[in-house]
Amino acid sequence: MPDVLRAYHISDRDLMEAIRLNGRTNSLEAVQEAFLERSGEISVILKTRANGRSG
Repeated sequence: MPDVLRAYHISDRDLMEAIRLNGRTNSLEAVQEAFLERSGEISVILKTRANGRSG
């Protein structure tokens, strides 16, 4: 994954900031997917628990 981030000039810190802001979590393990949108924003989809809550 670091090669992909590097290709788009996104640092690990940039990704973690997007996860904190858009995913509202500090844990990379809580993230199911992250997308680089056309706007340049990073969208974050969290994993879901069995009870239907995210996180």
